Amino acid sequence: MRPTQNGTVGANTRATERFKVQDGMLNTVHAGDKVILSVSETGGTKTITKLEKQ
Repeated sequence: MRPTQNGTVGANTRATERFKVQDGMLNTVHAGDKVILSVSETGGTKTITKLEKQ
């Protein structure tokens, strides 16, 4: 995932984390969309496993 752009609503934190994402999951969301996500961690790698647009 790319870091959140400046000025994005809800991006009030300076810390960034990197996540892997399952194939095709980002095709339905766009910058600025509000989402709910589920993350799993295996061997120190965090992967977004569910992404639901609000």
